[in-house]
Amino acid sequence: MALSGAVHWLFDRYLISIAIA
Repeated sequence: MALSGAVHWLFDRYLISIAIA
């Protein structure tokens, strides 16, 4: 599902942002 893929992508971006911060 495209929606599931989008959510997974956003979650990955969220974790990466925290890791960088």
